[in-house]
Amino acid sequence: MKSTLRVLCMVLAAVTAWGITCGSLECPPGDLCCNDQLIGRPTCYNPNTHSCCEDRILCGHLNGHANGCCGLICYDPLNYQCCGGRANGTLTDRCPPGDQCCSDKRMGVNVCFSPQTHRCCGDNLLCGKFDGCCGNICYEPLLYDCCDEKLCQKGDDLCCGAPHEEIWSLCGAPTDLLTILDVVISPQPIKRGDLLTVTVSGVMAKAVTAGTVEFNLMLGGVSILQQTNSLCDLILNLCPIEEGYVTRTYSHLIPADLPAAHFSGMVKVFNDASEQIACVSVDLDLL
Repeated sequence: MKSTLRVLCMVLAAVTAWGITCGSLECPPGDLCCNDQLIGRPTCYNPNTHSCCEDRILCGHLNGHANGCCGLICYDPLNYQCCGGRANGTLTDRCPPGDQCCSDKRMGVNVCFSPQTHRCCGDNLLCGKFDGCCGNICYEPLLYDCCDEKLCQKGDDLCCGAPHEEIWSLCGAPTDLLTILDVVISPQPIKRGDLLTVTVSGVMAKAVTAGTVEFNLMLGGVSILQQTNSLCDLILNLCPIEEGYVTRTYSHLIPADLPAAHFSGMVKVFNDASEQIACVSVDLDLL
């Protein structure tokens, strides 16, 4: 037993003394490895003076704190920020406290904005807080729909394609907290074994931090599944829902062993005060 422990200690000591392998390099003891995209190869670094930002670029420490990275640029996060996402964003001066940054493709510049009055739609277009966005256009979602990057008036089926009633319809009340503007269900047609994705967009009357979702699935008019889930569980992950214009997407893999048949169902969503947020009925053929 003692000899076994002695061998293990010798192995650990040897590994510590040799350091780690970094590509074709053997790092000194205590150093770490970063696969630096700017240099184009793995490189060793001292973690007391440098960090591997997002595991893709080697950045130094400045004034006792680690630098951030924006694209392939290291920057001081106390004075600057990355606008448009760290992987492909651009560097800009830090916005005032509480403000956020939008890399606006229409203006071609980075813009600071207050989330109380505006939002960065699609992460690249500055719009009003309750606006939708369609291509390079901000629009009033109560009056228009965005169909394949084309702006159409509400109810203009010639502009926007087939009406939504073929697959879904509203079953809510005028007092619902969410005014549903659109429901996009894909792929179509829906087949067994497909990953079904449902995107709902609308305008919330007030914020929601907790609640429940009730599912009722029917086959041939007979209920085959009734289920209630928390709005905030790890699978749905739909909350919190902020006040104003919102979009939520949920994906679910359709079991391949389901029968090819006509299905109908209903989804009801409530907040933690039992106020109905929305109700959507679904009527579709599963191929």
